Amino acid sequence: MTVPLRYKRGETLRITWTLTDDNGAALDLTTYTLASKARLASDTGDGTPLGSVTPTKDNQATNPGRIFVDFGATDSTWPIGRVNVDVRYESAAGDVRYTPTISVELERAIT
Repeated sequence: MTVPLRYKRGETLRITWTLTDDNGAALDLTTYTLASKARLASDTGDGTPLGSVTPTKDNQATNPGRIFVDFGATDSTWPIGRVNVDVRYESAAGDVRYTPTISVELERAIT
């Protein structure tokens, strides 16, 4: 069983991936298109779409393959609970891949 990351609504959270090819070498993502969505986790299907989150490429000259997704600014309307996120990345040639899915347990801030 995977334990989700826990964070509170509005808190700053950055999830980072380094994307590699089949040989383990970091991909140069300069020409890649990135997209990401967040969904409320569900045991019975895909889950309720919560909206898009914006994946960002790091400097590909110094950090090839590195991307990140920031939470905090986009989660104000999301319900409390487990949220699943992944990133779709597509090469200029049309090859599509996905990052592993990350589960985040969104909690209510008390203060």
